[in-house]
Formats: sequence, C-alpha cells, structure tokens
Amino acid sequence: MRKGRFSKPAPEIVQRYSESVSFDWRLCRYDIAGSIAHAAALAQAGIITADEREKSSVHCA
Repeated sequence: MRKGRFSKPAPEIVQRYSESVSFDWRLCRYDIAGSIAHAAALAQAGIITADEREKSSVHCA
C-alpha cells in the first residue's frame, strides 16, 4: 500500500499494526448498519434529504 514518495517498504511491525483487512469483513454488516441508521437520523433531523438517505443504503458483498 505504501507507494509514491516512499522508497522503502514499511517495517514489518508497522504493517502488522495497520493491517485490518483480515478481520474487517466480519465487521462490514455492522459498520454499514450503523451508517444507515446515522443517515436515517440525519434525514429525520432535516440535515439530509430522503433521497440522500436512500443513497446511503449499500450492502456488503
């Protein structure tokens, strides 16, 4: 993931600390459910439109 201005790879300890893909998939449905609930609250408060709220309804693969 470190590309561009870095000429050396990150130390292994940094890579292990920042790696989360191996378990993120287990949190996907909960993360998205929280985002949908947050969008619903924003719509109810009039901060976003109902159309914008609908656009926030995505699903995990």
